[in-house]
Amino acid sequence: MMNRYNNILQIALSAIFLLAGCEKADTAADSDARHTTLRVTTVPMTIVGEQVPYDTRASKPLNPEDENVIYSLAVLVFDESEGVLHKFDKSGKYYKYIDLKDENGNGLLSTKLPIEDFPVQPDETYTICLVANLSEEQVEKIINDMMADGTAFIHEFEEVSVMIPYVAPDKADGQLETGHVREIYMFGYYRGEVSAHGEISISLGRIISRLEIAFTIDKELDPENTFYMRMNNLESHAHLFPIEKSPGKYALTGISRVSNLDNKRYTLYFYAAPNSALDTTRALNLEVWYGPKDLVDLNSITTRHRGYTTIYLCNDQPGVENRNYQLNRNSVYRFNIKLTDKE
Repeated sequence: MMNRYNNILQIALSAIFLLAGCEKADTAADSDARHTTLRVTTVPMTIVGEQVPYDTRASKPLNPEDENVIYSLAVLVFDESEGVLHKFDKSGKYYKYIDLKDENGNGLLSTKLPIEDFPVQPDETYTICLVANLSEEQVEKIINDMMADGTAFIHEFEEVSVMIPYVAPDKADGQLETGHVREIYMFGYYRGEVSAHGEISISLGRIISRLEIAFTIDKELDPENTFYMRMNNLESHAHLFPIEKSPGKYALTGISRVSNLDNKRYTLYFYAAPNSALDTTRALNLEVWYGPKDLVDLNSITTRHRGYTTIYLCNDQPGVENRNYQLNRNSVYRFNIKLTDKE
């Protein structure tokens, strides 16, 4: 019988910060901006497991085509002198929206964009921002909100956050069982002179991360009991621009029965927005209970459990001095959690 489960948390971070950054590829001078192109690519994340449809709490990661593909791009151009958002003359809009889906709904892993119609001038510097996989309606709303006073600035755009489309079950209470997302939003930018380069490369980074949580259990479980879990402090929004803070808006999450953990080893896959927590108060964490398998009211596990532990999902493992409780974007985190009988 299990009285209590504690966690030994070892974190192997494949967290290479692929924050939506930029690089200059070709440096051959070209004073005519009409000949300049943007080369847009995504950096693939490590894929583990087989294909799986959307689920609420996942036993496998999303399909590669869901994690890596660009289905649409929105282009925004800000000048560097005043940070003002510029209008595209041809459309009269403050953004350019490009649908990259083919007739079968497939997207691209990379693309090239001519900038002949971009609102840029030779010898001037700009910040060119690319947002992937938002709908045009979402982009339009972002622009309209920034243009409330007639002008939009780069510092306003840096504060823009979007709601992460987590997959939630159809429940009347609207509680979220964390797991997959319906869309992977990506962002990248270039800052500098445009017309001096024949080609400019922009790498798109995902604004969320993937968490791979591998559980091992030290003994066979009582057949009358099972595990329950709840994710806390899951950010519901994420900034498009890579800044050092998260929005501080949290998704409503509920307790889930996890019968799959009856095996001695099992891995769950979650997707989560970045978190800039400074301490345990706001850090993303996973509560795990061990108790009766047949509970009708899952919330009652908080009082009827035989074992309980809290696992912080963050950059540093337990015991590190000045532990970093933050969670980064566009990264793969691997957590190895050993649940041990302390009887």
